[in-house]
Amino acid sequence: MNYGDRETRYEIKKKLFCSDCESVTTLGFNRGAHVPVWVYDRVLFSMAKGHRNVDIQLEIEKANETHGPPSKISVPTIYRVAWSSLNLMYKFEPLALRYLATKPIGGAWCMDDRFHGLPFDQSLFPDRVLDPRKGNPHMYPTVVIHEKSKYAFSVCVSKNRDRFVAMRTLSLALDRAGTQPEPLKIDSAKGLYAAARAFLPSERILCVNKKDDPAFNNAVEMWWGHFGLRHNKHECQYRRPHTQECSMNIYRYYRDYVWPFKKTKKTPAETLGLVLPRNIANRVSFIPLLEFAYRFTNFVESELARARSKRI
Repeated sequence: MNYGDRETRYEIKKKLFCSDCESVTTLGFNRGAHVPVWVYDRVLFSMAKGHRNVDIQLEIEKANETHGPPSKISVPTIYRVAWSSLNLMYKFEPLALRYLATKPIGGAWCMDDRFHGLPFDQSLFPDRVLDPRKGNPHMYPTVVIHEKSKYAFSVCVSKNRDRFVAMRTLSLALDRAGTQPEPLKIDSAKGLYAAARAFLPSERILCVNKKDDPAFNNAVEMWWGHFGLRHNKHECQYRRPHTQECSMNIYRYYRDYVWPFKKTKKTPAETLGLVLPRNIANRVSFIPLLEFAYRFTNFVESELARARSKRI
């Protein structure tokens, strides 16, 4: 039932009555009334490309001339935009992969890690004398990718190259996909092999050399190559594992759901069989994806809650 409109500074939304909780609500993901759609979109695209928060703030101030009412955004608000979007996609992704895919997510997966140098930050290591020319401190991101579609299931970041970050990355990938790979391709790194043995039987693990397996090499190096171009040590602001992991996950959703490959004209999610909105007026955007993720997640969670409440 329509209960009128809810007016914000930048738009008007329909108010709807929920018969389950008997409350009036507004459809749409919670992005804050004072943040217009184009600002939200610009923040996510800029963070996916590795821009610093201060630079994003200046970029939005310059873009005000062509986007209607002037809008200002603070650096803490930029962080909140990123985390609210990530929390929504964390809930939506496993539901989408299990309920919307037209075929099982089988085939080979690839897991790889990489050294990633970051700007020198003495405050992280106050008791040590670090050489700024060496790019300390270092980070080691680990990613799990579907070999055929190039879909990245998960990415985690650690200060050290060990099996624990690889185990966390593979565990997230298995939970989101709801299935096991056939097989999981890794190189000869001890940490990756130990993580794979912790979750998979030996017959599902294949140790290969990147030079001898072009499919494995193309899948991981293409992903690292795109990320490396946007997050080099001269412009990347993320100096701690959790903040760089936030940035890499925004980039992961950007590559998986929003930006299509030039050759196939499809995103990796669409290659897997997911049909998701990613355009506003023929312009690639995060907003339709987030709106769809919000509504679909609420629908699935309400159906699950309704099923649990039924008595046998």
